[in-house]
Amino acid sequence: MCFLMSLQKPRKMYLLIGKPLKEKKKKETTHYASMERIPKEMPALMRSYKVQAKAADVGFDWDDVSGALDKVNEEWAELMEIIESNNRDKIEEELGDLIFAVVNVARFMKIRPELALQKTVEKFLRRFKYIEDTLGKKGTKVHDSKPRRNGFLLE
Repeated sequence: MCFLMSLQKPRKMYLLIGKPLKEKKKKETTHYASMERIPKEMPALMRSYKVQAKAADVGFDWDDVSGALDKVNEEWAELMEIIESNNRDKIEEELGDLIFAVVNVARFMKIRPELALQKTVEKFLRRFKYIEDTLGKKGTKVHDSKPRRNGFLLE
């Protein structure tokens, strides 16, 4: 295949894929429609970030990160209050609200929440391995131990 023909393939792909997407975007008459276009299959943290960014693009946002942090505190208080009820559906809803608010703080700080959470998972695993190894040297298994009582804190 010659060089010119290989250059034409991306153009054909654009005409087949890109152009209909661009036309679809032009047909969006509301900001909500552009948010709805964000794939539901996308990881929830990433989707939340993108939805909130689109809302911010049209001015639906806090003035600064302090407003987003206040919202996190508000959602935390609501979660603590509803936990007492033991109503699983309401707890799930409030926990979702809290996570959504935390993602908004990440957006303000220009931190990708998915990446931040991945790093935290890896940090937890390293610490857990340390605890397990340390207990193993003492002849104790993790499930036979009370790590907090042994002075191990996952902080």
